[in-house]
Amino acid sequence: MSLSAILIGNESLTRQCGEMWLARGHRLTAVITAQVGTAAWAKAAGIPVLPPGSLPEDRADWILSIANLSVIGPDLLETPRDLLFLSGGGGTVRGQPYRSLGIPIDLYTPIFVIARVSGWSAHVLEQLSANRLIRPACIYEGPHHVPFVPVDQR
Repeated sequence: MSLSAILIGNESLTRQCGEMWLARGHRLTAVITAQVGTAAWAKAAGIPVLPPGSLPEDRADWILSIANLSVIGPDLLETPRDLLFLSGGGGTVRGQPYRSLGIPIDLYTPIFVIARVSGWSAHVLEQLSANRLIRPACIYEGPHHVPFVPVDQR
């Protein structure tokens, strides 16, 4: 069964996840990114590229936000769906139930992180005891030394 997805993210992991999605025979209806390398990859694959905060015209079965929630615009978050899946680093956050419970969007990421700290800590301890990096290193391709901008000024 082929599924469709909107891929959202700025890191090299976004592109890697998109490649895996396509390799499994699924389809990407759009890629939302500000990262030049990810945008170039999507364009070369014939996938529409949109800037962060955009609302794609085409519907999709899944919304895959890879390793972040920062580039998802409020219009997309407010789009009614039976279930809105927001993915980060392999896990999923069910956005619709969070909204139904009245949990503010700003708390989605902290809830995600809190639930995974023990697992991440276990990975670090395992890596230290084995004296090797178990997960492959991701190469950051974004800008360096960017000044912090408070959330209310973004």
